[in-house]
Amino acid sequence: MKLKLTKLTPPPKISSIGTYSRAMSIYEYQILDIIKGNYSQKSILVLKWSIWEKRLLPKLPNKTGTIEHLKLIPLNNFPQYTNDRILGTINDKSRILYLDISSIPKETNLKLIKLKSEIATRGIQKEWLFLSDDARHINAKNYWKPWTTKLTKNKTDVLDILLDFQQKLQTQGVELLLVPVPPKSTIYSDYFIGIEPSSLSKQNNYINLLKKKGLDVLNLQKEFLLHRKNNSRELFCKTDSHWSPEACNLTASLISNIIKNKKWYPSANKNQYDIGLTSLIEIQGDLTPQNSTPNQKLETLPIEYVTLKNNPISKTTPNSPIILLGDSHNLVFSDAKTFFTDGAGLPDYLALHSGIAVDVVATLGSGLNGARGSLYRNRSINPKIPNYWKGKKLLIWCFTERELSATELNKNNLNIPLTKP
Repeated sequence: MKLKLTKLTPPPKISSIGTYSRAMSIYEYQILDIIKGNYSQKSILVLKWSIWEKRLLPKLPNKTGTIEHLKLIPLNNFPQYTNDRILGTINDKSRILYLDISSIPKETNLKLIKLKSEIATRGIQKEWLFLSDDARHINAKNYWKPWTTKLTKNKTDVLDILLDFQQKLQTQGVELLLVPVPPKSTIYSDYFIGIEPSSLSKQNNYINLLKKKGLDVLNLQKEFLLHRKNNSRELFCKTDSHWSPEACNLTASLISNIIKNKKWYPSANKNQYDIGLTSLIEIQGDLTPQNSTPNQKLETLPIEYVTLKNNPISKTTPNSPIILLGDSHNLVFSDAKTFFTDGAGLPDYLALHSGIAVDVVATLGSGLNGARGSLYRNRSINPKIPNYWKGKKLLIWCFTERELSATELNKNNLNIPLTKP
């Protein structure tokens, strides 16, 4: 295609991807000429790789009006990329995204980006590392109160998004279960410096508000604190920002208890999944300083792998009655290409405890906004999956609790469609 750049994303900064290692940036182009293929609209949204393995890619667009000749392929044709982070302020998540295949990086001429020290904070016990953003979230006192005040009447807030999404799901006959993941520093506050005790004691109040508004919410903070008191296995990785296989297993068990009480559950198709004996896995977490050598200070975790007749469990199961939507907490220990290993993450343990393999729609970016866009693009309007919503019963929305106090919201985020108009 011959294209003219009309909207661009500024060159990214390391802070925009946090602990993640790669990301794409989004651009909008006016179509001047279609040299090969078919496309009916006057403009097109294009993704270009901008960060790869913590390296900044060169020659990113930096001026509107630039004319480019690009070979574009729908992002859906690259399943290995559909979970990756997308950067930019172009918020139309309802349109199909196209990848500029010339932006797929080569291993030359890459500029190394060093991870800034302020992303991670060392705990009282030196082997424990925490996201610095944990303190910001926990100390954001009563961040949920403006959700119901007149001051936000003309603005989009988190409660608007949650209720709007629930309503859209209900039109498809699908129930919504919210599963916010508490920050590691909430569960291990005795290891973390920088939390005001008064803030920690009120951290669960937002759940009461959501339930009062008619949302079904699983209170993981309460369950995690109880589990930590009575069990020796850690619920979070010491050197990584994500939860451990133990937390995935516990969360899946709690969710499965809810699933088994649903009226549709007895008639749902089920399988007998197997769990292996306890073994050990070594990881180098995403909070580990970047000057560490690959074999330096590896963290060891106990782990049990889930299989179906000795085979890994598929995470793309569009015929499943259950959707697991959200951020990287749904991928860790379940996607070997991205997070350590496969077979011991939340989707795997959900299959084990419920007997049903879930359809995973997860992103490395926003589990609140980006994940809904991914659900629409990669499932609802995916021509390879016609009638996607037929037979769907439950959507489990699992994302980090930090998003509730940090997400930049606008009307475009509220208007992300669920199904094709």
